[in-house]
Amino acid sequence: MKSFRRSIPLITIRSICFAALVMLSSSLLFAESKPADTLRASSSRLEAPLRPCPKSPNCVNSLYKEDQKHYIKAIKTRAPQNPDNTIEDAETVTHQNRDHLLEVLNTLEKVKVVQVGDNYIKAEFSSKVFSFVDDVEFLILPEKIEVRSASRTGYHDMGANRRRIEKIRNLFEQH
Repeated sequence: MKSFRRSIPLITIRSICFAALVMLSSSLLFAESKPADTLRASSSRLEAPLRPCPKSPNCVNSLYKEDQKHYIKAIKTRAPQNPDNTIEDAETVTHQNRDHLLEVLNTLEKVKVVQVGDNYIKAEFSSKVFSFVDDVEFLILPEKIEVRSASRTGYHDMGANRRRIEKIRNLFEQH
């Protein structure tokens, strides 16, 4: 009877270690292989659209409406009030939207802004528990902000990317 009682904690420890090993190996197995940088920036201005989401459910994107599983609405901005809508006005509004978005990002926890261009922001968000990193990209236009948020590892994100973008949308539109 004593040997059985002593083996219970050992079995529990082995089970926990096995579960952790399975989680780690599955996240490595289903990790998305991404090119180093598929966006071409010319003088810090984005020339290519955001990449589509992979087949895994751990990504959201506002550019591809036909992909309903991953689609999320773009963030509405304050459109220019000038009826002429000159290029200078559009650039000014884009820069104002970019600056406002940066202010919103600075209010959030566990975020690191890694790239800022004239009409583009790339940020990395870390999860609270395991510090998994998600890449979030913003393509800033005068009338809206297109978004892409994707987990670097794993297959499921339990809706974390969608909730994050909705939170950013709410904060952006409140101010």
